[in-house]
Amino acid sequence: MYCDLVKGLPLDLYSQQDFGKGEVVLSRHIQTDRLLLVLTGRLYDANLKKFYGAGELLQLVDFFAKDHYCDLTVAKFPSRVLLIPRQAVCDLLTKQAPMTWALARMVAIERSAVPRRVL
Repeated sequence: MYCDLVKGLPLDLYSQQDFGKGEVVLSRHIQTDRLLLVLTGRLYDANLKKFYGAGELLQLVDFFAKDHYCDLTVAKFPSRVLLIPRQAVCDLLTKQAPMTWALARMVAIERSAVPRRVL
């Protein structure tokens, strides 16, 4: 089951990419021109101390709030991700309600301003 955010997108039209155990999936300073959806496997963000599994979207706050991803995410097991273009997400949200894209970005920007707590 995939995140509700991507329901309504033609997921079979987008590129997929495979990663072996230990490979970098997202590195710092990669442009947020695509949203990554985990199809299979398990990924880990060491800075956030967060695991991502099938159906989860990577670094969602950074995608909406920033021009570049801020954290390093690696594959803990062989994994496959779907690369969803930024414009497809924008078009989908705008189609649902004209202000949804702008609101999602504003909420993410506000959230990104809150210091991260590392336990």
